[in-house]
Formats: sequence, C-alpha cells, structure tokens
Amino acid sequence: MKVLPVFLSLALASCSSTVYRSYEGTTPPLRGKGGTKDVVKGIDFWREGSPPRAFKLLGTIEDDRPDKIIPMAMQDSAVAEKAKAAGGDAVILYGADSDIVGVSAIGNAYTTFSPYGTAYTNATATSVVNRHNHSRYMVIKYQ
Repeated sequence: MKVLPVFLSLALASCSSTVYRSYEGTTPPLRGKGGTKDVVKGIDFWREGSPPRAFKLLGTIEDDRPDKIIPMAMQDSAVAEKAKAAGGDAVILYGADSDIVGVSAIGNAYTTFSPYGTAYTNATATSVVNRHNHSRYMVIKYQ
C-alpha cells in the first residue's frame, strides 16, 4: 500500500509551486515598524507589517497553489523550507491574490417508488468555484 501515499504526494506536488529567487544588488539595512507575525518551522512570518529591527533582503518567494484544504495547509511549510534553505530568518508577505479557474457542479438524484405506483424524486445540486492562489513573500535576514 506504499503506492497510494507516493501517488498522493506526487499529485499534490504537481498542483503547487513554491519558487525562490535571490535578490542581486546593494541596499542599506532596512528597518520595519512592527506588525503581526507567526512562527512556522523556525521562520518568522510577517503577514501584516514588518520586523521592528534591521534586516536585509535575500530574495523573494512566489507560491502558487489551488485553494483547496490540503494544498493550502501545506503552504506555510513549503514557504518556510524555501526561506530556510536560502539562509533567511523570516518572510514578509507583500502580495496575495487569487484567480477563478473554473466552476465544478456536483449533483445527486434518487427516486423511490411507493407500493401504490407513485414515484418520488429528490435531487440536489451545488456549484463550487475553483480558485488558484498566488502569494509573494520577501525573504529577509535579521542584522
């Protein structure tokens, strides 16, 4: 039964991409004004604001994934791993948006018959909007 976990991992990995791009250039140390942060796998995630101390920019991470439960649950870990591999201490979220990539319709119907020859049909249908999320982070190193 090892085939299923491997297949599932490959299927989920093919749906998402997390790409690091290094920054080339010189900038003076930057300093933020504070904000809110979470810590994931030892990497500070600044989702609103920026760290109230000196830091330098190492690069950026672009993360694209479907707006589904499992891929979105894996997003922070994937970003943290890329940031850590680049030598970063933290990431600053600087952009996030989503695109509608389709609509899925799901339907169900069943019919029951009474002993008197009467048929009852019950049907339900729903539509689900399929989205694809795009997030952009700055990878930073504290000074």
